[in-house]
Amino acid sequence: LHAGDSLSVGGLSFTATRGTTATETANAFAGLTAGASTGAGTAYGTYANQLTGFNTATTSGTNLNAVIFTSTVSGSNVVDLPVILNPAVPPAVAVAPTAVIIPGDANTAETATLNFKPLNQGDTLTVNGLRFTAARDLSASETAKAFEGLQSNATTGAGSGYGTYSNALSSFSSGLADGIATVTDPTLLSWISTQITKASNSSLGTMPITFNAPAGSFDYLAQGEEVVLIYRITLTDVAGQSSSKDLTIKVVGTNDTPRIATTSVGASLDPTLSVTETSTPQTAIQSIPLVHGIMLDADNNAVMNVVATASELPMVQSVTLNGQAVAGDIPLIEMVAAGGSPNTNTLIWLQDNELKINAGDTRFQALAKNDQLVFDIRYRVQDQFGAISAPISAQVVVHGSDDLPIISGVDSVLSASFTEIQDNESPRTESTELMFTAVRGGDRVTVSGLSFTASRDLTGVEVASAFSELAAGGTGKANITYGLYSGSLSAFSSGSISDGKVVFASTTPNSDVTNLASSITLRTTPAVNLPTKTILDGVVGSAETATLIFKEMLAGDTLSVGGLSFTADRNLLATEVRDAFFGLSTGATTGSGGNYGAYSGALTGFSSANTTNPSALVFTADSTGNVADLSTTLALRSVSAVSAPVSA
Repeated sequence: LHAGDSLSVGGLSFTATRGTTATETANAFAGLTAGASTGAGTAYGTYANQLTGFNTATTSGTNLNAVIFTSTVSGSNVVDLPVILNPAVPPAVAVAPTAVIIPGDANTAETATLNFKPLNQGDTLTVNGLRFTAARDLSASETAKAFEGLQSNATTGAGSGYGTYSNALSSFSSGLADGIATVTDPTLLSWISTQITKASNSSLGTMPITFNAPAGSFDYLAQGEEVVLIYRITLTDVAGQSSSKDLTIKVVGTNDTPRIATTSVGASLDPTLSVTETSTPQTAIQSIPLVHGIMLDADNNAVMNVVATASELPMVQSVTLNGQAVAGDIPLIEMVAAGGSPNTNTLIWLQDNELKINAGDTRFQALAKNDQLVFDIRYRVQDQFGAISAPISAQVVVHGSDDLPIISGVDSVLSASFTEIQDNESPRTESTELMFTAVRGGDRVTVSGLSFTASRDLTGVEVASAFSELAAGGTGKANITYGLYSGSLSAFSSGSISDGKVVFASTTPNSDVTNLASSITLRTTPAVNLPTKTILDGVVGSAETATLIFKEMLAGDTLSVGGLSFTADRNLLATEVRDAFFGLSTGATTGSGGNYGAYSGALTGFSSANTTNPSALVFTADSTGNVADLSTTLALRSVSAVSAPVSA
């Protein structure tokens, strides 16, 4: 394994912290029992999750690279041992800065505008003699900072915190990494004007100097940032004698207030979210960003967040239905931590600078087709220095849909009818034939004490097969791989399957016994399990990234990331959900999860790559700068409405 490679065998993941030999990799998985969460490889790697369904032997003999994994279930054909390798992301190839040269002439100094690129740890970049070696991986903006604000002959700069310098910058000086650095000399000269006034019959005079930069020229300076402009003023008399003096002008940045972006005609880009009520109650979270792509701050590296103090929480100003005010309590918008779930308001809440709404909330079910329920919301945005924006309007519009008829009490069990043995009848053994129906992943069917929980959506025949040919006291069938058993079959044995039907015979012959009990426990809608999202905003010359830590999914749930949706065919581990979105390029319409789910839509604006966390991926924008956040939504499958097996 290379450093950073992650190998998962039987559910146990091992990530190498350095390069390993094949024998070392084998030792990391040798001598383990089912349930193990660590092994002998801790000196050169880290473990995650646990070994499931298999034990491993120690390495021995002539092949020390081999490990035998033995199933914990004897005498049965079990699900094959899963083996997954997630290679570490290789470092990007270093790219030299692109340069735009403006040749100098007799009156103008030559300029070179460099557009810097990211550096990998250990890369060395040389600019006109000055060498800089990166001590860690650097973004393009960090690389640019290492060479900004330097004078000719400089031997060090602002990058000393993340790299080392050698040699010296020759014959050039540098401006800031953005803003003023893009202004040409002729423009700078146009900002300053001079004139000489001289009293009559006197050699003494005055030279007033006016500095007049256009409005907004220095807005990019953050609070406390400085730019220093040096002008050389030269006076030449009629005899050709000259005298020069430098004029230094220092501009100090102040804190600009965040403001909402506008269109080309000056209209505010007020955030608006339009959702459609789901046809049945379920969890279907949709999001609207309140900062990224919406708010602007002229300052360098401004960090903006929705103001979420007790007195400044986003507020629902009004709710209207088809243009008419809705009477009643207006819900307070809850502030929810990253990765958490709302406690007080599961209808609409604030999380990760996004407004989130559950389009499947039961309170929306009363909306008829073509109804429009509008939430008018106000909020403010604050930067890291305390400047707060003016109030911003956001609007959420919920469109009604044509709901499906539903059966009340979907968790109830439908009873089966039985024929009792009468005392005056000939002796016979009581039996019951059950007709099994299709179930969904997570549903649990129980017959006379033996329960079977489906790990994916099943046909009636598959459910019947799980209960066929069992002896009294049986705890299940080893060859059934699409669900889990619990309990045991009591007082009855079962026969073979026929068209989804199974006959259960009493173990007490020639007696009227307690009727065979059968029931179904339907899968309930779980709490929202969206991936945890960490966003690193892009800046000039550097692409935005979003790191997602994936969670488990149940059969029928649909997770959408950046426009690509994936619907699980069965219950999935977090690592399996992660694998479904691994290694995708922008525009991708499918991935490696096709064996256990279905895709729709396409990944837009981002590509995905590996991380050291076996449940996480990093999504990188395909363009540089601060872009709209990577969207993530999760639509949970609605609760089942199937019935228990009934007597045939």
